[in-house]
Amino acid sequence: MAVRGEVSRPGQGWPTHLPGLLGPALAALVVTALAGGRPGLSDLWARCTRWRVGWAPWLAVGAVLVLLAVPLVVGPEVSRRDLVLVSGAPAVGLLTVP
Repeated sequence: MAVRGEVSRPGQGWPTHLPGLLGPALAALVVTALAGGRPGLSDLWARCTRWRVGWAPWLAVGAVLVLLAVPLVVGPEVSRRDLVLVSGAPAVGLLTVP
C-alpha cells in the first residue's frame, strides 16, 4: 500500500491489510532469533508477558478511555464503534482491540 501510495479508508479494508499489522512483531522475532538464538527468544517472551508495568501503559489506557468518551462530548457524529474499528480487521469487539 505504501509503495503504491494507497491510504486505508473506513469501509474499504481488505483482509490482506491485517497481516501488515503483524510486521513489527515478526521483525522483532526474526531479529531476536538471529541475534540471540533460543535464549534471546526466551528473554523476549519473558519481557512480553511480564505484568509489572510503569505509569506509561496506564497513561495509554487512560487515553483510550478518554477517546471512548469523545462521542459523549461531541455528539452522535462520532460513535464509539468508529473509534475502535481497524480497516481490514474483523469487528471482534472492544476488549480485543489493543
